Amino acid sequence: MHTVEIFHRGRDVVGPMSQMREWLDSRRVTPGLFMMSPLANGIAFRLEFATGIEAAVAAYALGGRVIADETVRAA
Repeated sequence: MHTVEIFHRGRDVVGPMSQMREWLDSRRVTPGLFMMSPLANGIAFRLEFATGIEAAVAAYALGGRVIADETVRAA
């Protein structure tokens, strides 16, 4: 899996989640995982995609970054 991390400043969850959902739905892309983690200065969203291309396109479109898969780093 290829993970995209998107950071959002502030505590508003509805706005960023709506934007992500709208983008994903319009492209008929379903992430394998959709997680949200509160941080001291905002919220981190993590989405997992089956291909690196999907992850890269989503990261670019949603203002995130592709992060390394931990299983790959351990190898």
